[in-house]
Amino acid sequence: MGKGDKKTKRGKIIMGSYGVTRKRKVKKQTVAEKPAEVKEVKKATAKKEVAEKVVEKKEVVEKVTEKKVAEKKEVAEKATEKKVAEKKEAAEKATEKKEVKEKAAEKKEVEKETKPKAKKTATKEESTEAEKKEEE
Repeated sequence: MGKGDKKTKRGKIIMGSYGVTRKRKVKKQTVAEKPAEVKEVKKATAKKEVAEKVVEKKEVVEKVTEKKVAEKKEVAEKATEKKVAEKKEAAEKATEKKEVKEKAAEKKEVEKETKPKAKKTATKEESTEAEKKEEE
């Protein structure tokens, strides 16, 4: 096994990782004795500060989410208003077109009724055919 193998000591050295085959060196810890009361007071104040920060963060997050929700609602309402307005405009245009078509149809009908029909002038061929039918 070589340098690229994750499970061997050489591979772990190359990768810079630790594990069963390559343990970390144990550092000796020097413990300095401090008065217990100071530790407890510091811990208590630190816990209070952390709790206050967490509460503040929650409030900020809630405000931000409320704003985002309100913005999304406004955007959605505007979009629906636009759609409704577009639909109304389309409906109005369609009714206008229908009315124009109906008026045009009425005008044509009136023109047909009032316009006298022109008589056809018979061509020579038609006149000769008509004469032949009459003879028969």
